[in-house]
Amino acid sequence: MTHISKKPLKTKELDFVSNLFKTIIHNPGILEEILTNVEKIMLAKRLAIICLLSENEMGFLKIRFGLGVSPSTIVRFEREIDSGIYRKTINFYTKMKNKKQFWELTEKILRGGLPSRGRGRWKFLNK
Repeated sequence: MTHISKKPLKTKELDFVSNLFKTIIHNPGILEEILTNVEKIMLAKRLAIICLLSENEMGFLKIRFGLGVSPSTIVRFEREIDSGIYRKTINFYTKMKNKKQFWELTEKILRGGLPSRGRGRWKFLNK
């Protein structure tokens, strides 16, 4: 997990940083420069968990071992999905036209450039 200061930001500062991040996220070149590999993997795992849980086709164990996350992480995301926190993310994923390309890129990020582990690893998503 990434390291973050335990000192909380004031609301005004947090709003400023959040708005700055929203602006930066629209420029992938900047995002590529400032995110470490660990942060990229963390974000890819979070996105993958949300997308996989939203499809309701994969069990906790497959998600846990496939992504290398703890059961408590999966349960937390499931609760947050149920409470509607990730509506925009799920809507984005649902409307995505090329999900195969999305999963190939996600796998590449999660592997950190290593060769794939097994043939047709994400085959279930092509249904």
